[in-house]
Amino acid sequence: MRWAFRYPGTGESGCRRPQYKTMTQTTQKFRAVFLAALMVFSVFAGTVAFAGTAAAANFDETDADEQLDSAGPYFQGSVLFLDAAELTAGEGESEAPVESGETLTLRSVDGESTSFETTINPSTDDSGEEYYEIDTSNLDAGQYLLTDTDGNEVNIASSNNQFEIAEQSLSAEFDSDSVNTGQTTTLSVDSNRGSTFDLRVSSDELSATELQSAFVNEEVTTDDGDVIISGVQTNNKDEFDMSFSDAGTYNFTFSVEDTTAEATTSIDVEETDESYSLPNNINVEAGDTVTFPVNMEDSDTADIVIGSESDGYQVTATVTDTDGDGVANVTVNTYNPNVDNNYGVTAGDDDTEVDVDTTEGNDNIGVTGILDTANYDIEVGPENWYTENGAGSSDISTLAVTDASVNGAQTWTAPVNADSDISTEDDVVEAIEDGTITQGSDVAEGDLAVVQVESSGLAGYIASAEEDFAENGAEGETVQEYVFDETNLDLTVEQENPSANREAKTLAPSNVDYVVDDENNNLFLIIDTSDSNLERDGETGLAFESGDQFNVTLDVGQGTDGADSELPEDSVSSTFEVVDRDASLNNVNDDDVVEVVASENSSVEGESSIAPGSEIRVRAQSESGASNTFVETQTVTVGQNGTFNASFDFSDLEQGTNFTLTLNDQDGPGFGSDEETIVYDATIVNGTQGGDDGNVTTTETGTNNTTETATDDTTPTETSTPEETPEETTTGGDGTQQTETDSPGFGVIVALVALLAAALLAVRRDN
Repeated sequence: MRWAFRYPGTGESGCRRPQYKTMTQTTQKFRAVFLAALMVFSVFAGTVAFAGTAAAANFDETDADEQLDSAGPYFQGSVLFLDAAELTAGEGESEAPVESGETLTLRSVDGESTSFETTINPSTDDSGEEYYEIDTSNLDAGQYLLTDTDGNEVNIASSNNQFEIAEQSLSAEFDSDSVNTGQTTTLSVDSNRGSTFDLRVSSDELSATELQSAFVNEEVTTDDGDVIISGVQTNNKDEFDMSFSDAGTYNFTFSVEDTTAEATTSIDVEETDESYSLPNNINVEAGDTVTFPVNMEDSDTADIVIGSESDGYQVTATVTDTDGDGVANVTVNTYNPNVDNNYGVTAGDDDTEVDVDTTEGNDNIGVTGILDTANYDIEVGPENWYTENGAGSSDISTLAVTDASVNGAQTWTAPVNADSDISTEDDVVEAIEDGTITQGSDVAEGDLAVVQVESSGLAGYIASAEEDFAENGAEGETVQEYVFDETNLDLTVEQENPSANREAKTLAPSNVDYVVDDENNNLFLIIDTSDSNLERDGETGLAFESGDQFNVTLDVGQGTDGADSELPEDSVSSTFEVVDRDASLNNVNDDDVVEVVASENSSVEGESSIAPGSEIRVRAQSESGASNTFVETQTVTVGQNGTFNASFDFSDLEQGTNFTLTLNDQDGPGFGSDEETIVYDATIVNGTQGGDDGNVTTTETGTNNTTETATDDTTPTETSTPEETPEETTTGGDGTQQTETDSPGFGVIVALVALLAAALLAVRRDN
């Protein structure tokens, strides 16, 4: 190799022998240069890297709806955004940034395999930064991923390279198919999307302005003839009030702005033909309450005016039918109808709202005390019909307030624990109709004494007292203390026949439950004789005992505490006697044995002092040690006249078969003072008997096998053999366990055959 050179300092060139350097020297210099360059490049690269990290594509300059940075789900129709500078591909040591300008591939995922969908080319924003957009409008619901040109998966989330595309559901419907002009209806929108979205609403029958005005109390915007509802979120805002001024059929299309979700619905708008009406006459006794209907057509609100200035009582109120059935029920309380009590006007049920006009300057006139007996006009019409510019009333009726009266009292009785089933007016009426409450002044220990006070004019006062208790009742007070306040209603329950040299037992009014039957002008006082809550001369916790006689007196308007009463003065009373809780059976012979005939419907009849409607369990059981054991039980109901009847199948029993009959008090504490059950000896006698009074409620029975018998002929005769039924063990009223069966055993011939068979078997075994 030749080297061209110049002599140092002369600039002349020439040829000379080359000067060679050693390999070590060359390597050391190269290494120094390389390390220096590496340092420079590393600083430069770090600067570039820092600048690249800081720079990012501007999301706002794109058409994207949201950034693809998680596993989703993202809804069909949305445009997804990816910042190219933040994307990497591969995993582990092979993970590297996606190269600038690289085309990505979108692939659908099906289990372990993927399929090509489309390619995604990068775009640049105004600052030159690259980004990708994925339009999901044509993608099916499912899992997807991105790959680079080398087939490496693109990392779009730290936890998963895959993301989900889901279909957004959308439904829209009105709460009714039709609505009247000027009325408000509710549009309900539902979707599986939890995040907020903008909803476009369009209708060919309405202009943008008309469509915008149809949404009541909703801020909506117009866009190209449509309406946009912003920020819809179906998990907390999915109902919109709408109203239409013109009749017609309107079709609506609803579409989500950033997805493909769409729904349609329609509504018929009919011309309003409002009408209002009242019953012809509304009658109420002074001091009572009355409820009357306000009927409406093509409207759910009406204004009523009761009374007038000349009547000394007047109230104006707006009533609303909240369930849309065309009826609003209004209650008027004639006791203290003043401003503090809403002038006595309230909603008659849960489907009605009443708003009394209490604004300053109104013409309402209240009354303190009981509304006087008189006829008061009631007028009804559209809202503000009574004003100077109003349309006038549509109908008029009369509220006739008549004199109240206290007519008398009488005693009824009801089964133990029945008070839990007779807590309302309807409960009491139903209990009387079905015989759970029956007339009678003898009350078995533990049963209920029910005193009916026939009186009008009390319901309004009681309703007012209950309201006062709800607002002002102190801890430990009872509502009875507000109702029986010794001024308007003074209730006393006192023993009439105390023992010699003993004070009478008394029952505090707070221990007396009550039910108001306003419709039938009754007040029912309920006394539970199973409670030990009587008092005597400072002694408390005393029980109702057999033989105790009590007087129940209600003084109305007597003012016993010195205060003036607002109720008319009157007094009523009734009595009842506590008797033994007992039961007995009929058809008892001189030996105190109940005689029962053998029949398919053998009747066991009896009487009881417990209240009609109570249940008694009657059990028929074979004697202890009998070979033909059986048990049958039936639960019967005590009838109106205190009788009961249990029917058994004793057709297979022979005359002279002895057994026991047990009576068990199903609901109460038991019969007698110390016993829970009553036991009778019984026997089968000749004769015919049938009958079932229909008061049997349950039947329990078991079945024994029948046997084969033989005649004197060589051909055996086989009796009918029912299917075998497993023996069932039950617990009787006396606490003992019994095996139940309904076929009591063997006749004399059958028994002899059985003994003979046993003897032959013993001989066979000996042989």
